[in-house]
Amino acid sequence: MINDWSGNKYSVHTCNGNRNYATIERESNDYYATDPIAAIELIKLEPDLQNVWECACGEGHIAKVFSSEGKLGYASDLVNRGYGSHNIDFLSNNPFYWEGDIVTNPPYKFALEFVQKALDIIPIGRKVCMFLKLTFL
Repeated sequence: MINDWSGNKYSVHTCNGNRNYATIERESNDYYATDPIAAIELIKLEPDLQNVWECACGEGHIAKVFSSEGKLGYASDLVNRGYGSHNIDFLSNNPFYWEGDIVTNPPYKFALEFVQKALDIIPIGRKVCMFLKLTFL
């Protein structure tokens, strides 16, 4: 196998972080924090986002940005990481209907389920924004 751009000899799957090729133990609950700059840039692109539910908020990296802009409606997570309401399972919690937008970085192993659920519970005209790896496409 040839070396990749960083000089290692792992396959492209390993370099992309694919679970089946992981060389180290992955974070339990698939928790990987999002740099707040992602939320800042999203607000620039989508300034009309309002009443945002950050449904996998972790430590609040995304939610705090929306809160500081007066756009956060609710922040929750299944696991208590020190921010928002915890023990809220977005996928099995059945509110429902959310009268706003949904923005999150979901656990990748449940990304499709998060997207489908979010689209099911928002009104027409509201937005779902998910921070996902390009391989999700």
